[in-house]
Amino acid sequence: MLRAFRNANESVLEACWGAIKSSPPCSLAEFSLRGLAASTKQAVTQTRSDGTAPRFYKKVDVGPVQGKDYGYTVMLDGRPLKSAAGRPLVLPNRYLALAVAAEWEWQDSRRIQPATMPMMTLTATAIDQPKPRAKVIKELLGYIDTDVVVCRDDPGTELAIRQEQAYKPLVAWANSFFGIQLLPSTSIFGSNQAESTTSQIHEYLTGLDNWKLGLADAMVCGCRSLVIGLALLNNKITVKEAMSISRLEEELQIEHWGLVEGAHDLDIADMKMKLAAATMFMRGLRM
Repeated sequence: MLRAFRNANESVLEACWGAIKSSPPCSLAEFSLRGLAASTKQAVTQTRSDGTAPRFYKKVDVGPVQGKDYGYTVMLDGRPLKSAAGRPLVLPNRYLALAVAAEWEWQDSRRIQPATMPMMTLTATAIDQPKPRAKVIKELLGYIDTDVVVCRDDPGTELAIRQEQAYKPLVAWANSFFGIQLLPSTSIFGSNQAESTTSQIHEYLTGLDNWKLGLADAMVCGCRSLVIGLALLNNKITVKEAMSISRLEEELQIEHWGLVEGAHDLDIADMKMKLAAATMFMRGLRM
């Protein structure tokens, strides 16, 4: 079953897992292993200094949630998995349950590595809500005035020309999609967007359910841009395009000064992993 899932999603999984292999340790280790003892009735004796823990289960499976008319869960040795906060790990459909189960199945026979489980992280975040929705929305809105797509270099420079080419289509999309008017700026202090712009985007974010708001947060933080992240969320651009646009200035610097190993390459791998996982999760929600 899990092998069939992997075959059906090979391209996305390759992008996600290829990035994971070269990512910094525990870059997505946001869910805790402490709740596993209660959720599986197995003892996780201790986590190691690198954030890993011994693998305590043999079999991974998925199935419908017992006693409910909807939802699927992941089972370790036949026991339903719970979140770190002890809540039932209920996913909207079988596809997403298989995606999370695959991460548990592919763990090393000797240890569990949370950093290699971005789908589980996204699931646990949506279910446990470690940050209140209002705080998440407020933090996302904080990107508006300093968003990369509206903060431009002085006209005529090589960077400014590339920014205009890359950002113009996204600004046009955002203006149409949200019914706003983004105002680009060359000020070192960022832009000063209209209150109506903030209000419209606030209304959009408030209307997202917990799953999609969690994905919006992951994509926006991954891209370090509200506009690019929301364009990715709404399938306007691909992961590759989102990375290229959000890293525009850094890539120009690399062209001139070269790539710094252990810095640029790890940042690229970490971004690719986060965005590929969030995009795959969004694909699952549409099924």
